[in-house]
Amino acid sequence: MIGLDAAPGPHGGRAKEIGERRRYALPTLLLDGPGGRVCVPGRRPFDVYLDAARAAAGEVALPDPVRLSAPVAATHRNPAARHPRRPARPR
Repeated sequence: MIGLDAAPGPHGGRAKEIGERRRYALPTLLLDGPGGRVCVPGRRPFDVYLDAARAAAGEVALPDPVRLSAPVAATHRNPAARHPRRPARPR
């Protein structure tokens, strides 16, 4: 977001204007909702994303987050775990 009060850290979320476009460093989430627009720059702890979603939702009640079991969470973090028979790519 142009003119954003950047968050602390090396990638605070401020967009870089390149010609007519804007470019964000790392993954940047822009959440729009009844509570306003919230920017979560870069990789942040889960609670930061959750707080941003709550802020953007305003007074709209959000469901509680679903906590995944360790084996299920591992398959989300490691795509190869979803396809154990697929051979590793040669490097």
